[in-house]
Amino acid sequence: GLLFILAGVGRLGGMSDFIARPVLRGFTFGLALTIAIKQLPKILDVAVHHSDTPRIALDLLSGAASANPYSTTLGAVALALLFGLGRWGG
Repeated sequence: GLLFILAGVGRLGGMSDFIARPVLRGFTFGLALTIAIKQLPKILDVAVHHSDTPRIALDLLSGAASANPYSTTLGAVALALLFGLGRWGG
């Protein structure tokens, strides 16, 4: 957080203009995918034994049958509300 504050004070936001838009979109998509995959074990209540994203995804696939149906339903409803209200709001 401190680095972002210093970058804002130093007016370094324009530095992103030097990086191509497709590269920034790809980075953002990869980051969002990583965050989503790392949150899924908590939502699905599936035990994972690794900390890196590809192995977490494999643990999720192998443990999908033991997912808690209540937390899975709650997560799906919350995600649907998030997308639905996001489109409704503007």
